[in-house]
Amino acid sequence: MHTPRISHDELSRDIDESLDSLGLDALDFYWLHRDNPDMPIGEIIELMEGFVREGKIRYYGGSNYSVDRVSEGMRYAAEKGLRGFSAISNMWSPAVQNAGCPLSADDTLVCFDDSQLDVFRTSSVAFVPYNSTAKGWFAKRANRIRNERLDSVFENATNLALLSKLEADAKDAGISVQTALLRHIGKYPVQIVPVTSVSSIEQLDDLLSV
Repeated sequence: MHTPRISHDELSRDIDESLDSLGLDALDFYWLHRDNPDMPIGEIIELMEGFVREGKIRYYGGSNYSVDRVSEGMRYAAEKGLRGFSAISNMWSPAVQNAGCPLSADDTLVCFDDSQLDVFRTSSVAFVPYNSTAKGWFAKRANRIRNERLDSVFENATNLALLSKLEADAKDAGISVQTALLRHIGKYPVQIVPVTSVSSIEQLDDLLSV
C-alpha cells in the first residue's frame, strides 16, 4: 500500500486487464485507490485524461486523497478546461471517531471530517465515502447489540446524541435507524453518495425507501 503504482505503464496494464476480464470496450468508472503525493496532481489528471481520450475509461475518481490534493486537482482541471476527478472516495461518517481509536490500522487511508466537505460545496465532484454508516454502529446500538471494537471507536456523547435523534426520526417515519442515518447524510449541503451494504432482502427494501 505504501508503494505508489500511478504510472502510465502500470495503469494501462491494469485497465487492459479489467477490460479483458469484464469483456468491455470501455470502463464506465476507474478509481485510483491511493495517491502518490510525490507526483504533481496535474500529472495524474493528465495521465487519466489520456485514458479517457483513448476511449478506455469514461470517468475517473480518486480514493484516499487529502483535502489539499483534492482542492489542487479541482483548480488544475478548471484552469486547463478538463473534467478532472468526477468523484472522491475517502473515509467519512457523521459519526465522530474517538481520539486514539482509529477505525482502521491502515495508515494509507484518508479520513475526512465535516469541515473538509467544504471542498465539494462549489464543485460538481461527488463525494463517495466509505464507512459512511460507521460500520453499522448506530443500527447495532439501536438494536441493543454491543460491539466492543466499534464502541471503542464511536461511543461518545456526540454520537449518542445523534443516535437518539436517528431513533426518533426512524420511529416517526416507520423506517430503520440505518435508513434514518442515510436520510440524515442526504441532508448535507454537498453531493454525497454513501457506500453502504445490507445482509438481507428486508434491509435492502428498507434502504430503497431513502
